[in-house]
Amino acid sequence: MKSLDKKVTFLFWGSFLTISAIFGLYLLFPLGILSNKFHFNFFVSAGLLILSLIILSYIFSYFYCKHFSYDFSEDGYHQKSGVFFIRTTFIPYDKITEIDLKEGPLSRALGFVGLNIYSLSGITMTRGFYGPRGRIYLPLDEAIKVQKEVMKRIK
Repeated sequence: MKSLDKKVTFLFWGSFLTISAIFGLYLLFPLGILSNKFHFNFFVSAGLLILSLIILSYIFSYFYCKHFSYDFSEDGYHQKSGVFFIRTTFIPYDKITEIDLKEGPLSRALGFVGLNIYSLSGITMTRGFYGPRGRIYLPLDEAIKVQKEVMKRIK
């Protein structure tokens, strides 16, 4: 099975960092507003919390990318991912409904594109959510090559 490029860690870190910053601000600012004063101790604790969230989000991103592996075999797509709990996903080619490429500003800057793999089993009717069952970050030329190869197999 193939693993992700080490630069992809920064893509995951950027998303985890954004979530961590929002969570940190959500927790800290109501505390400061309730006390009606922003003391020096408040800013020290806020700084320590934000710094620890930055470090923890990078560590989480690193181990997520380290444990992530994928493969396109003769029978379908295989993916392993997770940090604490490893999830193994298999999608047969006949169940793949759509493959698209998604590129954001950070992934574009690092030279990667997200290859999203959708399947019929990816539909969750209770939440009304239709999301990708598999997402891999690959260099653009490799992602296009993989997309064409999979499209040939599912036709």
